[in-house]
Amino acid sequence: MKVARCLMCVAFLFSGTLVSAGSISGNDLLEGCEADNPIGVERGFCLGFIMGAVDGLKWGALRGIQLVKPDEFDSESYNAITDLALQTCPPDGVENGQIVDIVVQYLAANPQARHNSARALIQLALSESFPCF
Repeated sequence: MKVARCLMCVAFLFSGTLVSAGSISGNDLLEGCEADNPIGVERGFCLGFIMGAVDGLKWGALRGIQLVKPDEFDSESYNAITDLALQTCPPDGVENGQIVDIVVQYLAANPQARHNSARALIQLALSESFPCF
């Protein structure tokens, strides 16, 4: 009985987090990225959210391309095509830390936009820093 009660408490605690996970704003992200503890949970959230969003955006673009033209491209060209679709063309060798730095600088420099979706702001930051044309 105690185990069931504990499981219900844990589920209740996490239920709000799961519902709001899709609504992370630029303000929320910047707060986590600028936390005082450089190796704490907040910094892990910052790195994980940004890199997860980058991968998710690429996967979403790739999936859309595959649905429209499933046999047109080989696996080598998918990265270039998804970069073009997202209007973000980082040079070879860009590291995760650089991407995080770019996003944090963008969020700090654009307080008027931070109420918007963090995912959208990440894409904007990268497309401004690594334009394709």
